[in-house]
Amino acid sequence: MVQAKRYKNKVGLKAVQEIVSAKSYYGADECWVITNNYFTAPAMKLGNINDVLLIEWDELVEWMLEEDKGEGLA
Repeated sequence: MVQAKRYKNKVGLKAVQEIVSAKSYYGADECWVITNNYFTAPAMKLGNINDVLLIEWDELVEWMLEEDKGEGLA
């Protein structure tokens, strides 16, 4: 399950709470929240506690550059 957030400010607890709830409700094995920004410290803590992969701007850019080079995301 993947949730994308396009925010002007850092992504907070609400977005991570949503995916944590969805993970439990749907029985998902893996959950990600991807943003064009960064996560607040409380959001990062909640994500880590619940095994949610949080992808911030820097890592997203790296992935796009790798994909552009034909290296894929694997």
